[in-house]
Amino acid sequence: MSWNGNFWHSANFTEAVCSGLTAYLSCFDAVHTDRLHIGILGASLGLNTVLYENSYYKNRAIFEYSIGARFLYAKLKMA
Repeated sequence: MSWNGNFWHSANFTEAVCSGLTAYLSCFDAVHTDRLHIGILGASLGLNTVLYENSYYKNRAIFEYSIGARFLYAKLKMA
């Protein structure tokens, strides 16, 4: 239930979730995902990140606009 509702209005809750996710992803050398925010976090952590396209162009558009030019270890996997 943490992903829905009004929980995200709490700065403490948001920080705890983001810190936990960052700690979890930091244990890996690579991230393969079609979830945009996981791809952004993996790339910003310097992990080898493969972001897969989704069906409505969002992942590709954001990758082309910002992620690809900023994070050398990030790649976009076309469908």
